[in-house]
Amino acid sequence: MALRDLIIQSQLVPPRNRQGILNRERISQLLSEILDYPLTIVQAGTGYGKSTELAKMAGLVPLFYWYSVREADRDAFLFLANLFASFSQLEHEWGQLALDSLENDPQTVHKDLLRPLLNEITLGLRGEAILVLDDFHLVADIPEIEELVTYLIDYSPPGLHIVLSSRKIPNYKALPRWRVKGAVKIINRTDLAFTKEEVLALFRDQYHYNITSDQANRLLMETEGWAIALQMVWQNLQSGSESVDHVLRLRPITLEALFDYLATEVLERLSSDMQDFLVTAAVLNQIEPEILNVLLGMDSSEQKLRFVQESGLFISSVGEDVYQFQNLFHDFLKSRLWSNPEKAKLLHRQSADYFLQKERYEAAIYHLLEAEDFKKAGNLIVQIGPNMIFMGRLDGLLAWIQRLPEDVINQIAGILLLKGDVFRLRSNFEESLSCYAKSEEIYTKEDDLLGRSKALRGQAQIFLDTVRPIKAEALLEEALRLLEPQEFHQETAALLDQLAENKLNLGHPDQAQALHHEARLLRNESDPGDVYLEARALLRTGHLTEGRNLLISRAMEEQHNNENRPQRFHRETLLLLSLICIMQGDWTAAKRYAEDGIEIGKKLNSSFVEAVGMIRLAHALELYGMTTRQTSLLEEAENLYNTAINKVRLFKVTRVQVEPFWGLSRLYGFQGKLLEAQEYANQAMQSAEQAGDKWLYNLVKVNLGASYSMVGNAKEALDLLFSAYDGFKKVADSYGVAASLLWILVTYWNEGDSEQARSYLRQLIPLLKAGKYENLLIKPTYLGLKDSQNIIPILLDGFKNGMEKDFLDQILRKLNVDDLEYHPGYSLYVQMLGVFEVRRGDHRIRSAEWQRDKARQLFQLFLTQPDEWLQRDQIVDRLWPELAPDAAVRDFKVALNALNRALEPSRPRGTQPFFIIRRDNLYGINPQAEIYMDVSEFEVYAEKDDVQSKQEALRLYKGEFLADSLYNEWSDHRREQIKQKYLFVCESLAEQYVIEEQFDEAINLCEKILQIEPTWEASYRLMMRAYDKKDNRSQVFYTFQRCKDILFAELGVEPTEATKNLFQELCAVNLE
Repeated sequence: MALRDLIIQSQLVPPRNRQGILNRERISQLLSEILDYPLTIVQAGTGYGKSTELAKMAGLVPLFYWYSVREADRDAFLFLANLFASFSQLEHEWGQLALDSLENDPQTVHKDLLRPLLNEITLGLRGEAILVLDDFHLVADIPEIEELVTYLIDYSPPGLHIVLSSRKIPNYKALPRWRVKGAVKIINRTDLAFTKEEVLALFRDQYHYNITSDQANRLLMETEGWAIALQMVWQNLQSGSESVDHVLRLRPITLEALFDYLATEVLERLSSDMQDFLVTAAVLNQIEPEILNVLLGMDSSEQKLRFVQESGLFISSVGEDVYQFQNLFHDFLKSRLWSNPEKAKLLHRQSADYFLQKERYEAAIYHLLEAEDFKKAGNLIVQIGPNMIFMGRLDGLLAWIQRLPEDVINQIAGILLLKGDVFRLRSNFEESLSCYAKSEEIYTKEDDLLGRSKALRGQAQIFLDTVRPIKAEALLEEALRLLEPQEFHQETAALLDQLAENKLNLGHPDQAQALHHEARLLRNESDPGDVYLEARALLRTGHLTEGRNLLISRAMEEQHNNENRPQRFHRETLLLLSLICIMQGDWTAAKRYAEDGIEIGKKLNSSFVEAVGMIRLAHALELYGMTTRQTSLLEEAENLYNTAINKVRLFKVTRVQVEPFWGLSRLYGFQGKLLEAQEYANQAMQSAEQAGDKWLYNLVKVNLGASYSMVGNAKEALDLLFSAYDGFKKVADSYGVAASLLWILVTYWNEGDSEQARSYLRQLIPLLKAGKYENLLIKPTYLGLKDSQNIIPILLDGFKNGMEKDFLDQILRKLNVDDLEYHPGYSLYVQMLGVFEVRRGDHRIRSAEWQRDKARQLFQLFLTQPDEWLQRDQIVDRLWPELAPDAAVRDFKVALNALNRALEPSRPRGTQPFFIIRRDNLYGINPQAEIYMDVSEFEVYAEKDDVQSKQEALRLYKGEFLADSLYNEWSDHRREQIKQKYLFVCESLAEQYVIEEQFDEAINLCEKILQIEPTWEASYRLMMRAYDKKDNRSQVFYTFQRCKDILFAELGVEPTEATKNLFQELCAVNLE
């Protein structure tokens, strides 16, 4: 069914003015204030005239858009479609492009779909416009719709004013923020209720029936100004048979009383034909003359509907030949209709037949459910359900299924199949399996081979989604056996692809490739097959570059098409791309793709996808944090792993926890915490082994072996690494084989067995060349070295011994060490913010290793100017200004020797130092040396504009630059430079926090600034703004006075005009 067939145009036009409506100047004036606010909420129960009064506002602005929400619009997809359609009703047709896009490429509902529409309105709107969402209470509790409406309100252009007409105020998270900003006006029942003067005017001017002041007071007391109740009193008085005093003697009008009143004083005064006409019409939510003629066997429904409207009987025209009862009157008529259940069900069945004939299937399902013709409704749901799943309309589908009795659900295999699909896509795997199993049982009894195959395939899909290949294998093979390929070629091709994916999970890439080839032969040319499966096979067989390129192309297509689909669990393109990037050591791309994958999970409302995204993001942060020794990143990675584990634990599938356990094992192991690493590795390998995933089993094993290697436990390391090597060979993963060989040769080298190391290097190089795995040697990768400098001595040795000289020369050039004879085999990691600390690889240089304090200061001096060469006299003047020249030079030589021994304790005798080098009489840091300084990382993050980078900069700032050398003048300039950058980062971030209404965080940051620099005036202004937003005026006064006192005490000056003006603006005081 086309998308436009689901849109009822009558919902998109405001109701017409009805007879007997008083123009109330007070209400008109109140509603005119809509133009002063981005959002207005009109909240009152039924019968208060919300829709009627708002419809009158059409003349207030040149562009007036209307959308009457109905129960069916709880489906967020329909809501969005109608919202787009509402903007295409007038001359600009702003919603048309968005609607066309949604119709041509149905999409998963998320807020970003509103962006093109909002941009179109922003560019095209020249004056004021109003959008009314009437009866909004029907959908206000749907989270997806909350997200859409919140985004619409937050990003609507200044000229667009949104009105939510509702029986209750939406409990939206953004509402307090809108209130604080003064962005919302609320009009409630008390505002809409008639006043005494308006009651008198209503009866005098509209009903032409004069009542006294006392009667008006009595009416007001009894009705509380309720518009519909006043209208009903007038209906009673029209006949002239009752007096006002008789009507006023009625008991107070409640909902129940209103129904009684409507029965006796309205409906029963009509002719029996008209009564029957109205009660029959009540079967419809939208009343159309054509179907009424069918139900009543007449051809005069249009005339009768006009008569009812002209008589003021709570009905309004909402479009051409479309009418709608007032909600309360409709409820009353439905209660009368259902007083004769047999007649009500018959009318609903007839309505269903009509809509079936018109191919309006969703309307037909509603009437079949109301008629309790559950079997027929169920069969129709089976017919249109797959398309609803394709469009992502799971809520609407499940709502229908839940209205079916349990015994009916258990009789219709297709319903159970659909129910299983919905539960699976919502990651409720146990319920899903139960539904699929029941469906299979029924299909078996009915001898329906295709249905049975679908049920088996559904069960297998769960085990594929959660990567449990052993359990999936038998189910897929049985599902495939049931189908004749030439009769069911598409279904067979899909099964072959599933089986291929499962073979890959089992570690049989050749079989997977053959099955995937068979699937392609069966498919039509228009069906591209499963790109994910091909890319995953490339990853698991070591073809990383090819897999990455394929996925990048696929990701670009997905971004362009933005196609609608359900979640793919771990198969999301960007998440697989992130994993490949982490294998290649491209942590930046891996992080970006993982973050995008998390957003996809949120849009799809999939905790599973979000959890996988968190795991991949943790991998990226772990890799970079380990490379740069940033503990904050490692802590964040650990938190992400644990959060992901908690998320996937809800699915009760232990296999899904393998990857985060693998990550935690590497995280602990690469920090030398072997007990924790072994514990997590055991859990990961046990689950992977039970699931039959040999590839992932060996990933865990190679990283655990690497962990043992780094702490010098060679025997345990080699046992694990050789086992992983054999395992990767069996599953044909050449990259895994290469990574295993790399760690084996490094382990032998560190143990002093250079011959064995050379032997395995000879085996490794051809693999690196064939697979283009140079990154394993050049940079840290997830299966590779923690410190890429570790491999350099081995490569230099291989080059010297004539091994693959062209290839090794190329690698050494990329490492910028091609001209060296000696390299220490590690990077240096220096903490300069706060307490000074230096690490040779993983080893922290202890105080005793410096031998003398001047050696440590000499290194600090070099690090302060890392890109400069210092003359010996410069160095001596800065570090030994009190000594005579000869004595100073002597002490310099002693300190330099001590520094070299501290940095390179294992340097062979007779070789030149590597980290600190001399050129004639100049000294400095070797530009070929890999030295990570936290201050350099801090400056990189500090220069960026995004909040996340600034937060990372603050995490890196553990104290002043060279905090333990505060009295060395040569570090003062650099220290002040870093301090100013820190303060500017704090100020910028605090300002962002104020904008985002994170006021406490902003205040805390400002206080940190003032602890360092009490005269930083911008901090006082930010604090004043934050306290003002928190409605804490006394703190605004205190902060200003504090600023004034400190500036005078420290500098002898007054606050700047900017600070004074802000204080006067916030506190409405005159400082003159």
